Amino acid sequence: VVENGVHLHVLEFDQFGKTLIKNAKLSPDGFVQMALQLAYYSQHNRLCLTYESSHTRIFRKGRTETVRSASSDALTFVQSMHDPD
Repeated sequence: VVENGVHLHVLEFDQFGKTLIKNAKLSPDGFVQMALQLAYYSQHNRLCLTYESSHTRIFRKGRTETVRSASSDALTFVQSMHDPD
């Protein structure tokens, strides 16, 4: 569908969901962040810059902070996923 010059394609993924991810003791959000990094790295051979807000309001004078998944650990992960060994 094209409206106002915008194309929208929806892919319904039903192979697994958050239950499988949580049973593997992973964070669903972290799982998706690494999936995005892996997909971007597969196309561009580098990590994508990401920005995600997080809240520290449980702490005194808590505020909104940022989380960035483009880290050296993320790079190690995506490179290992491309390593045939």
